[in-house]
Amino acid sequence: MNFSSINKIYENVNQYELHFHRLQHYGLKKFSTALYRLETEIKINELSHELLLNDLISSLRKYRFYICASLISFNEFTNFLEKEKLDQLYNRCCNLFPNIISELENCYFEFNTLVKLEENPMLDYINNNINKNLYTGVLLKSTFDYEATNSLIQSIFVKNNCRLIGSQILKTDTFFDQIIIIGPTRWFPYFIYNSPHAPKVHTITYKWLERKFEEDLYLERSTNKSTIFSGRKIIFNDQLFQKDELEDVILETNIENTLDHKIIEKQLSNITKKTIINEEVVPAKLVVLSNDRGIFFEDVSLKNIFSIYSDPYGFTIGKTSINEIEKNSYILVRTGTKQDLIRAKADEIIGNNSQLYRKIQMRWKNRLRYYVLQNGMNFVQKALLNLGVKNPTEPNIRNWMSEDNIKPALENDFKNILKFINLEEKTDKYIKVAKLLLRAHMEAGTLIRRKLIDEIKKTDLSVLELRGEHVFNLPGEKNVSFTAYRVEFIVERKYQVPSSELKEVISLR
Repeated sequence: MNFSSINKIYENVNQYELHFHRLQHYGLKKFSTALYRLETEIKINELSHELLLNDLISSLRKYRFYICASLISFNEFTNFLEKEKLDQLYNRCCNLFPNIISELENCYFEFNTLVKLEENPMLDYINNNINKNLYTGVLLKSTFDYEATNSLIQSIFVKNNCRLIGSQILKTDTFFDQIIIIGPTRWFPYFIYNSPHAPKVHTITYKWLERKFEEDLYLERSTNKSTIFSGRKIIFNDQLFQKDELEDVILETNIENTLDHKIIEKQLSNITKKTIINEEVVPAKLVVLSNDRGIFFEDVSLKNIFSIYSDPYGFTIGKTSINEIEKNSYILVRTGTKQDLIRAKADEIIGNNSQLYRKIQMRWKNRLRYYVLQNGMNFVQKALLNLGVKNPTEPNIRNWMSEDNIKPALENDFKNILKFINLEEKTDKYIKVAKLLLRAHMEAGTLIRRKLIDEIKKTDLSVLELRGEHVFNLPGEKNVSFTAYRVEFIVERKYQVPSSELKEVISLR
């Protein structure tokens, strides 16, 4: 962000308005309350493990989330929900779980009542109460159909004087006359309110989602003693604190989670019980992605995952490790084929000797894996330490065994590892090949990263933010694409996963 942008933010901070609008729709409130009671009843009856119930709840939660987050009418659900299949699922649940039939029927009745309505309370409120002559950024948490939503919101503003955005665009040099935020404040990062990119910010949500703006959370730690926010004016456009409206608040605060991550962990725990014949099994972590998808990455400290992040000039590409990935970040996954693009491009750079070099590389890695398998990790750690390897921790040894790692960082460590696995007589050969491979991989990675950055610079990443995924095609590379996914959750437990199942996007439904 340049100096003039920083000045612009400072000007806004010294005199800007935060408007909070709390809407009420009793049909939506009744459905959400009924859904909350159904989920509570499922837990009380210890039925959380039942897959049919989980599928039903997940579909109803998804409907509620998009209704609250994406400016669609109550009856506009066909893009993300198949009503006929949902009706069949509901009937099966009623037959199989008579103990909770009352809550099932009540919840589905409220759902059926709501989906017949053509009303769009959020859009109507904006149309009737917000100045539509100002250049406006409309900030959403998510939307299933970006183009349709963008056309819908532009249709009510003068000369289409608005833009549908995600939160990350507000880290760049993009400014508006006003910003409209759809959803409770907890859905959005603190910088939206700390570093205003407009002199007027409206937050519109339903009363039962958020009773009040927790102001202290949206100030930097030091600002309680500062006058930097002294020009800010907070305006509530409803009466939030009346005693007779306390029941508007539903205790549940995570309606954005359409999948129960704990249930996912239990369902996938069976993967550790698989019997794998003639295939390597490695410790891995599961990353839950947007749109009910997931991916396993080997639990190593290597920075082998492409990620998208913001910089002072917009967005760029970097590399991160599985242990550094954060919720709401974005990762890039090669899609369309299992082929490792960096490896393929490196082989092109090396030329005719590439397959020979790969065989030489795998010889020492496979032998190290064999020693670990036969003798155990503790034995190998002690033996390497005695030979002078600087830091033979389990994560480092797993890095050295991984195909994503070319060689140990320290040449002396590499020599001692080769000595331990009885390949020291060909030390020079293995080191030379590893250096050639590393150089080719670095060159290939730089070329691919540059092409990805060029594609990202040409793309409105608000589409990625709001959809949760976006496909980038690499120019000059036949049938080569990367898909960017939003990270929803990182499962802390480790799974024993066949190496063939790593880096493959899977469905979690």
